[in-house]
Amino acid sequence: MLGTETLSGNLAIVAAAQVAPVGHSNFNALFKAAKMLAISEAHFLRLSKWYVWPTVEDAYAMKQAHIIESLPELIDIAIDGQYDSPGFSSELCAVSAIEGTTKQIVDFAVVHKSETKMFLAEWSSTV
Repeated sequence: MLGTETLSGNLAIVAAAQVAPVGHSNFNALFKAAKMLAISEAHFLRLSKWYVWPTVEDAYAMKQAHIIESLPELIDIAIDGQYDSPGFSSELCAVSAIEGTTKQIVDFAVVHKSETKMFLAEWSSTV
């Protein structure tokens, strides 16, 4: 039976791979080159979905809440967006909201081009 150290080791290495970002195919290739056993893709994705990304999202939400709480009473927000591939048929737009006085990024999002009108109206009303 596997010990707790093995299970926490699997989670730690999946977390490092996901944040790096390294997908399962590259992760598996590294272990194969080192002649080591690697966890299955299904297990890799399960650990990512149930442990890694919820933890990242919680940490992000706490940091964002701290930034918003520390903003001055009157704020000056600048919103900027950039499509993923200038000059090509771009699909995604990275949008960020920056507070002008503190230079803090208040929020950001990646939006598909089909969502832009609806999304920006909703998003700008929440910032």
